[in-house]
Amino acid sequence: MELAFVRLLQKKDLEYVRRLLVNGINPNSKNYDFRTPLHLSASEGMYPISVLLLEAEASVFAVDRWGKSALDEARVGGNINLVKLLEDARGSQLSEFSTSFGKGQEQPEESLFIGMTDGGQRVRCKVFASEPGDLKDREEEESFYGYLKALMSSLTQQRSS
Repeated sequence: MELAFVRLLQKKDLEYVRRLLVNGINPNSKNYDFRTPLHLSASEGMYPISVLLLEAEASVFAVDRWGKSALDEARVGGNINLVKLLEDARGSQLSEFSTSFGKGQEQPEESLFIGMTDGGQRVRCKVFASEPGDLKDREEEESFYGYLKALMSSLTQQRSS
């Protein structure tokens, strides 16, 4: 996380935060503990700065190195308004994600594939059906590489004779 964010959160300078966000600083940047500015503002009970960060699309789902979210930090701090704000933001961000996931696409059919790793362990994988266009592209790519392989083999044989 950029040092400016840490300093501004210590100063609780709302206007400075606003200027940084307007100038393109990432509201989801992280420090060495994977804590975001939202983590820090929530842990300090800084409601106005948290609102500003959420408006700048700070993620409520980010977790730090201990697995704690900004919402967890707000609950520890006991600021009921901040907890409510983050819970509402979590619901909003979750609904945005779920409505945008797979938008305009049908859900692919899946099947289960069980394979073996090099170490002999069994692994389970979900295999999704490809789009017909993907298969055509793959066939063209394979035929191109097949052509190159045959060409290289032919050139190698010519050199050796």
